[in-house]
Amino acid sequence: MLRLRRYLHVFALFFALLPSSIISQTPTTAPTPATTAAPTVNVAPTATNNTASADDDLADNSETSATCNMTLYNIWANREFSGLDTEDIIAETNTRWWNIVKYDKDNPFILRNAHAVDVLGTKCRQYMQALKVGISGRHGPVPPQAIYDVMCTDFCTVNDLEREVAMQESGCNCMDLSTKPTEVGYSVPGDWCRENSGRMMCDELEYCGVWECALFDFSCPRMEYNTLNIELRGSPGECGAAFGRFAGVGGLAVVVVAVTLTLLG
Repeated sequence: MLRLRRYLHVFALFFALLPSSIISQTPTTAPTPATTAAPTVNVAPTATNNTASADDDLADNSETSATCNMTLYNIWANREFSGLDTEDIIAETNTRWWNIVKYDKDNPFILRNAHAVDVLGTKCRQYMQALKVGISGRHGPVPPQAIYDVMCTDFCTVNDLEREVAMQESGCNCMDLSTKPTEVGYSVPGDWCRENSGRMMCDELEYCGVWECALFDFSCPRMEYNTLNIELRGSPGECGAAFGRFAGVGGLAVVVVAVTLTLLG
């Protein structure tokens, strides 16, 4: 009995001397290291198109006028057109400049400014396109004399003049009068501005100037063209309504014969 008590005493002393961590055998969880938030990096958005188009460049330079009065523009737009005698006969085609005279016996057709400039601009552009048809199969660019003859038609000169009047009377510039991206019929920025004959000449015939005219500057392309002196023709600035309805039409004879029905039909 005495020996048993001594063994129990020894065991009690042994366990008393052991480290408490070994006795408990309880696993300890390592402390979670503090995390440092990653610094915020501002990344520029990736462009979907690294090359801006010419139209976008022109549109970026566009300006609208603080003086634009659309009420005054609408007054001009609805005024009866008087820029040309629309009943004159075009000798080369034996047709009137404007074929519609009356809807019926009692309802005369009134050609108004807004409609007239649409027709003028369309005809001016079509004659430029006809020049390309006329030289099909030939080498080289369109002769500057042929371009001069088209630029001096009433279609082109009166188109520019009437649009200038519209802007002057309304206080608007051509960007104000162009179709907006949210409107039906929108296709390109500054469509009204593109109806200047000088800009049409560049678009259709690749006969462009060096002034780098901004899109909102309606008059600039034609003004630059008017500073030229065309061999065998002279200065385009001296042509216009007084130059004759189809001045230089002889130089376009081959073109007119081919596309008369398309242009004036």
